[in-house]
Amino acid sequence: MDNLTINGGLALQKALRGRVGELIRLRDDVAVEETTYYHVEPKSEKVKVVKFDVKVVDKKITQLENTLFKLDNAIKTANAKTALELTVDVDDCLAPLE
Repeated sequence: MDNLTINGGLALQKALRGRVGELIRLRDDVAVEETTYYHVEPKSEKVKVVKFDVKVVDKKITQLENTLFKLDNAIKTANAKTALELTVDVDDCLAPLE
């Protein structure tokens, strides 16, 4: 992967979090299609058809979460090394009103 700026890393992080959310919903909601057949008798029959292999979806989710962890760690490390030069008086800005 190319070197990223902190801003680029934050944008990538947001996109990856969205993708993880989509995959979790996919795994929970539509990985299995359930159909219920109602008969004349009081019994009903439920048929489940697997649409996605849950293990494959879980593997992708885990891969994305590991990438998010590494990206978050890299962003925090870069932020810890970056010094900011402020041209304002912080004490004056946070002072109470007189």
